[in-house]
Amino acid sequence: MTGISPWPLGLLFLLLLPGLAPPSLGASLEARQGEPVLVHPRPDDAVVAVALRFPAGSSMDPENQEGTAFLLGRVLEAEGQRRLQTLSATLETTVARSEFTVTLRAPAGEWDRAWSTVRELLVGPPISDAALNLARESQRERLVFEAGAPVRSFEVERDRFLLGASHPGSRRLRGTPNGLTSLSAGDLNDFRSQHLRLDASLIAVVGPVTPAQVQGVLRAPTRLVGPAWEAAASESDASPPEDPVDTLTAQGLPVAPAQPQPPLMRPRPVPLRVPAMPSAPAAWVTGDRMVIDQEITSTWIAVAWPLPAGTPAVLLDFLVHVVAEELNPTPPDPGLYRAEVRMERIGPSPVLLVNATVDPRVTLRWEERILRALESVAQDPPRGAFFELTRRRYRASRLLEQALPEARALWLVRAQAEEGEVPLFTHATWGLTREGLQGLGQSRGEPRILLFGPARMMEPR
Repeated sequence: MTGISPWPLGLLFLLLLPGLAPPSLGASLEARQGEPVLVHPRPDDAVVAVALRFPAGSSMDPENQEGTAFLLGRVLEAEGQRRLQTLSATLETTVARSEFTVTLRAPAGEWDRAWSTVRELLVGPPISDAALNLARESQRERLVFEAGAPVRSFEVERDRFLLGASHPGSRRLRGTPNGLTSLSAGDLNDFRSQHLRLDASLIAVVGPVTPAQVQGVLRAPTRLVGPAWEAAASESDASPPEDPVDTLTAQGLPVAPAQPQPPLMRPRPVPLRVPAMPSAPAAWVTGDRMVIDQEITSTWIAVAWPLPAGTPAVLLDFLVHVVAEELNPTPPDPGLYRAEVRMERIGPSPVLLVNATVDPRVTLRWEERILRALESVAQDPPRGAFFELTRRRYRASRLLEQALPEARALWLVRAQAEEGEVPLFTHATWGLTREGLQGLGQSRGEPRILLFGPARMMEPR
């Protein structure tokens, strides 16, 4: 018999019918065109973590609809927890000015089913009125309870002070009780469809999985990150040859340095420095200082410095660590209730932000102490073995934080978002130098300072 058999043509016709064609690799994750899914295999973990980061947040709340993104996060988290209960999995969402994250944590044998549930929450049927009402009532009760809380008022005033009252990022992240009442399920569905698009997200999977397994479940291209040669580079305590010896024998004699690996086995770390030409303008040019007089029992202090855009993320994070150690002494200062240091982004430009809560009677002393903390980095950062110790403590603290798979997954997507790539962290830390840290301190812009508390109790200068 000659010619083409009708069977292949008939089969092709059936496959082209709606609903019968197999899903393509790209279309199954909303025709994903962005970055591949980051996969960090950790065979000894008992759970799998999946983190998604969307470039959206409270700054994208529609006009006169403050709290939309935050309320959507609460709805997704509550619904996710309810649906994932039978799988012993958990779901957590976080919302910031320009970031919306969703983190799934599931047993290794159930993570594929758990992911299907999360995916349905993000791209499935519209959010119901019942789910909205339940989350909204819970959020309204919390806002009513917090009404008048000084810390919330401080956060609003701080954001307006740093960003400007008309900046979208200065809107109330959590909304207001009256504002939440006006939000509908349609408003949340609109925000979800516009801003929580899987094709625009960054995704990381951490746990006892392989890239092939992740590709099969998420139906998206993957990229391996993490464990292989980065671990090898750190296990040799792979400080570069010029690092001084900083360990001693029991007799107090220097330990002979380990022989460095051949160059082809271990790439030499590149010193991390401030860019010669920032990639974007600074968040602001002129500093400012404002005191908001409040009859309350504590003072909140915010001090922020703009830093050069394009500075390596690991160097910025190291500065956060150094300043945080300086401001949290051991034993603790009795006048300090809390000091937090973090790196913020205003557009593409980094900003070092210190928030402190203190006894009003030591407000001005702590203001000066915060300013001196960064001044000391610029003038005389730790030297020699003290710098080595600081660097090792930094690396150890960050690796400890990433011991949890969900924390590691979140770190991966945030690093990818900030740098466009995932740095080999343990290797990159050997590029931290005293000169690089000092250069970053010297490149700071003029600070903006906000004091929020009882002015009459602040000690005179």
